[in-house]
Amino acid sequence: MAFSKEDIKHIAGLARLRLTAQEEEDYTKEVASILNFVDQLQAVKTDNISPLYQVTEIENVLRPDGQPYPSDRVKTSALVDLAPDKDKNYVRVKAILSRK
Repeated sequence: MAFSKEDIKHIAGLARLRLTAQEEEDYTKEVASILNFVDQLQAVKTDNISPLYQVTEIENVLRPDGQPYPSDRVKTSALVDLAPDKDKNYVRVKAILSRK
């Protein structure tokens, strides 16, 4: 892929950068080298190679869906029974947020 000094000037203008003549020359060579390498990578035949999605072979270990903690109604009801004000299986507390 051809890459010229005008391309560098255009990109520098878009990025609002002021480059010296030496920087334009250096960046032209560097970008051309990078694009040449990308062209080489694109030329590699990978038709019969399966994609590599992961290199570590680590898998997520997930628990099955369900109740994360065992339901122990005996302990819950014992705690609720100790509360001075309750409503069914909930402890009633004084409001801290207003409805304004």
